[in-house]
Amino acid sequence: MNRDEFWQIIETARLATDNDPDAQSEAIEAHLRTLPDGELIAFHTHFDTLYAPTYRMNLWGAAYIINGGCSDDCFDYFRAWLIGRGQATYEAALANPDSLAEIAEEEDCEQEDLLSIAIEVWLKRHNKDWDDLETDNPFPSTPNSDPGPAEWDEEDEEGLARLYPRLFEKLW
Repeated sequence: MNRDEFWQIIETARLATDNDPDAQSEAIEAHLRTLPDGELIAFHTHFDTLYAPTYRMNLWGAAYIINGGCSDDCFDYFRAWLIGRGQATYEAALANPDSLAEIAEEEDCEQEDLLSIAIEVWLKRHNKDWDDLETDNPFPSTPNSDPGPAEWDEEDEEGLARLYPRLFEKLW
């Protein structure tokens, strides 16, 4: 599986489920169940490689506005949601997080299931559980980079409005 095939799986499921993250995750899982183990690992590797560079303070600020607050876990789920919105949205958000104003709604923008969807399929297929991954883990992991300095502060609404004008106007 190459990167384009990864994005095609994401996009096909997103469009088929009318952007519903839960339904999209179910559609992706159903597709992944049809793939051989090597493709599951490749899917996870592509996801993980795309996930790592989203660990950035400017995206965290956007997630904070979109979700009305954003803990560490919430940010992890937001980053998965961002990948779930597809390649164009993902790339636009990396270039300018305020671009998410075009799609963000007044609900949690999170998709926790995507974080481990290929691993879950593999575990079920091999009748294993998460503890088994300590000794038998075919899934590589890309560590997060340093998120960089905080450009925003939860208490500074003017700063948030300045950094994310469209998101702030739409959702705050």
